[in-house]
Amino acid sequence: MEKPGKEGFREALMYYARTASSLEGSRSCLITKIALEILPRDKDIHAKIEQIFHRMEALLTDAVARGQASGIFSEKLTARAAGTFLLSVIQGIRVLGKVRYKESDLRSVVEMALRALI
Repeated sequence: MEKPGKEGFREALMYYARTASSLEGSRSCLITKIALEILPRDKDIHAKIEQIFHRMEALLTDAVARGQASGIFSEKLTARAAGTFLLSVIQGIRVLGKVRYKESDLRSVVEMALRALI
């Protein structure tokens, strides 16, 4: 069963923190790696990577809007801006995990992101 609202977001963000902080060596999220290392030099894949990020942003925006409708998240937020913010947090967690931040270090980032939504 899917966890509602804030706990569901916490669990999802902590999944990214746990995964990113446990990857060994050069292993990491392929999309993040492409966006950071290859995308600036390869125009052929730019549209595909952009499409993936927009899809992720749309899913996060929809989840925030559902959280607002159920009273879990602040209605003062613009759902799309919050979706973009969460995508940025997720990608930041992935990058920080790659440079060997521990899951415990990233937990405070997750908690701060959740506080921004309420």
